Amino acid sequence: MNMRGGLAIFGIMLALACGSSSTAPPPTDGSSSDVISDGGQQLDIPESTTLSPWVMDAGDGVICVVEADPFRIVLKRHEKVLVELNAGQLGLGLVDAIDEDKSYDPYWLHHSLGITSAPEPEGLNWQGIERTDPWGMGTIGRGVQTRGWLEDGSSVTLVVEPSATGSVALTITPDDTPPVGFMYWQFPAEPDENFYGLGENFDHVARRGTYRSMLFQPLLNTESGYNEGHVPVPLLLSTRGPGFFLESRKPAYFDVGYTDPDIVRMELGNADSLKLHLIGTEHPMEAIGRYHELTGRPLVPPYWAFGPHFWRNETSGQEEVLQDLENIRSLDIPASVFWIDRPYQQSYNDCVFDPERYSDPPAMSQTFTDRGFKLVLWHAPYTSEESDAFEQANSENMFVEGPQIFLTFGRLMDFTNPATVDLWQDLLSRFSSLGVAGYKLDYAEDIQVGLLGSRLHFSFFDGSDELTMHHKYSYYYQKTYLDPLPPFDPDSDTDNPHGVDGFIMGRTGTYGGQTVAHAIWPGDLDSDFRHHLDEDYYVGGLPASVIAGTSLGASGYPFYAADTGGFRNGRPSSEVLIRWAWQTAFSPIMQVGGGGSNHFAWDPGNSNEEQYDADTLLHFRAAAQYAIRLSDYRFTWGLHAHETGVPLMRAFGLAYPNDGRHPDDTYLLGPDLLIAPIMSPDPERMVPLPDGQWIGLFDDTLVFGPDEVLVNAPLGTLPVYLRQGAIVPLLRPDVETLLPTTDPETNSLMTDAGELTFIIVPGVEGSYTNHEGTNIAHGPDDSAFWAIEVGRGERFTQLRLDLRFGKDTLLPQSVSLDGETVPMLGSEDEVNSCTPPCAATDPGRGRLMIRLPTLFSMATRTVRIGVQTP
Repeated sequence: MNMRGGLAIFGIMLALACGSSSTAPPPTDGSSSDVISDGGQQLDIPESTTLSPWVMDAGDGVICVVEADPFRIVLKRHEKVLVELNAGQLGLGLVDAIDEDKSYDPYWLHHSLGITSAPEPEGLNWQGIERTDPWGMGTIGRGVQTRGWLEDGSSVTLVVEPSATGSVALTITPDDTPPVGFMYWQFPAEPDENFYGLGENFDHVARRGTYRSMLFQPLLNTESGYNEGHVPVPLLLSTRGPGFFLESRKPAYFDVGYTDPDIVRMELGNADSLKLHLIGTEHPMEAIGRYHELTGRPLVPPYWAFGPHFWRNETSGQEEVLQDLENIRSLDIPASVFWIDRPYQQSYNDCVFDPERYSDPPAMSQTFTDRGFKLVLWHAPYTSEESDAFEQANSENMFVEGPQIFLTFGRLMDFTNPATVDLWQDLLSRFSSLGVAGYKLDYAEDIQVGLLGSRLHFSFFDGSDELTMHHKYSYYYQKTYLDPLPPFDPDSDTDNPHGVDGFIMGRTGTYGGQTVAHAIWPGDLDSDFRHHLDEDYYVGGLPASVIAGTSLGASGYPFYAADTGGFRNGRPSSEVLIRWAWQTAFSPIMQVGGGGSNHFAWDPGNSNEEQYDADTLLHFRAAAQYAIRLSDYRFTWGLHAHETGVPLMRAFGLAYPNDGRHPDDTYLLGPDLLIAPIMSPDPERMVPLPDGQWIGLFDDTLVFGPDEVLVNAPLGTLPVYLRQGAIVPLLRPDVETLLPTTDPETNSLMTDAGELTFIIVPGVEGSYTNHEGTNIAHGPDDSAFWAIEVGRGERFTQLRLDLRFGKDTLLPQSVSLDGETVPMLGSEDEVNSCTPPCAATDPGRGRLMIRLPTLFSMATRTVRIGVQTP
């Protein structure tokens, strides 16, 4: 839903901030122990104090050396230096006195609001750590500590201790120093170095040359009125390999070569200490997994959530919902999830369907089940006075104490209060009884630190305030909805990467939030091809969406679901809808809905809106079909993201950090698919290719990188390239839902798994195992050109191999299965109708198609491909 009036909101904030009370509660330390662990690493530290370096085994072959004189931390693996930090890169911003009505948000030291600048804190004096005490270095717990002195003689304590695997944490705590308003860390960037992370961004995915606040900040004369800081994450990844995680929820600001192109600087305000995790990895995507060790591994959506999702803006009621379900199924458009957006309740948020709009919710819910849909609802963290829960919430102090900024749907609930959580979950049980499978959680962005350096004072049941809850509020909010959903597998004693058999999608988050929300959607983007802050400072459309998804992946959130077609400025044009649909079909989750009446390609909408023709529906259906066919691929690599941190939607320059190029408009989905969406009216674009051999998924063009190729992609197509060695599973082309169904007209994967096709690109060995055990591996073979080993799992017993060699290339002429010759037929059509095993080549496209007989046993079958001939 649209968050309206951004500029007006910040005007209110300014007025409130200027008049805030000096009797507000003091700031809390924001240590966030609820989501941070130490990784369990051990140290090898000598007992005696010495000037010799202290050596720590950080795990995974990484050694941490702490040198005493001068103080220096070095992380290295096999003598390769991964991270290096010295005391001169650290310091404090001292002030005359701490004013409890000031936020000490470092953003306002560097930026103004129009022509208005924030007053600098009185006596602000930046001082670096000038020297340390080498003879005073000793052990503390499992770490080492020493003292450092600033230029004015005041001191700090520095502690180095174990962190995640291959990592250490450095904590700087001021001693008896003058009042500290700020702390900083900075380091020189190498000429060929770039950076990723810092949360969801709309401007660029690579961060060098940019700045990022970890708070919402106002931007005058922009469409939304603020900086779109929905999901800030203080994690910075270097293309040279390591990562840096600032463990603090206090106001922070990152300048990544913005002021000085050769310097990266982080400033932290209003904090008792600065804790920085130095993550020693050789590839930046490895660092995300180490970060997850500290903050929690991300939830993976259930398998059914990888089918397309649909919703319409402001649904009129039950009749319209049921008609939408009927239209989706009758038009053979794949979908597994349908959301109901507001308004649908009696009041906000009593969790009771409005009987004037929804006459029979149980019958409606049964229709969802019968037709293979999960029901998901829009929701928000407010209680209106009309709700039957308002009186109890008000009398028992369940609301957040502080200024009412957004005044949207009622009072804001305080989910740090266990009684509030109990009340809210009792309300949600009204929906659970109707089979509601999840929630799209909107808003939760009310808690603002302040404006122009002044504080807006909020207080919470647990003692927290706005200095840490500005984004951590979303953690408590989303967890309240996650916990009551049914467990994914109540009888399993193994790791459950899904959390629940449900789906939570958030708009807001921060570090640790990946453990309570299955996916993020970017809020209200423009329904067009605009870039972020284009022309009249628009939020941005499809280009901003792609950057948001890739930047979230680089920040520990692997699952992203944009509104296909955007939201702001009404219904998208047919061209925008088609281009966007093909892009989201090759993104982590395809969800369709947005501004105007709806984004349904079959619906006429309002008379004054864009009208979609038959070709629009044709192209849209094809995109949705490809989206559901890729469900197994996305789910498998989504589980991999949970286990390793390597994102599902990977920025080009993050996946290939040595390439040196950092495009905003090209990314990888998993390891094997390179996606180059068309994001302008021009069907032509240049596509960067990393090193190696690549084959066009749809046109079979064979190209080699590193290079850049010009492509022309007519409407209804998308430039996608397969990596050499790729294995990409595709569900059967006619599947409509990933859920069971009682409707005989609905084509369900659960009713008939059918044939699973594996697209394979020989030349580099590869392997793939999905969640239910179907497995495949391919590589060179002594007795043939290429060998493929396949094994069945619990679901798929019929497999097809689709080998891609590239258009106009030489093709193998023989195939065998377990030593027996496989008949070679004349065409793919003959293969489609044959009794397997059988095979055929398509010389024009450079393909070899093989159908295998039904796999009745779990035994591995071996396919060998004969020598290529002219």
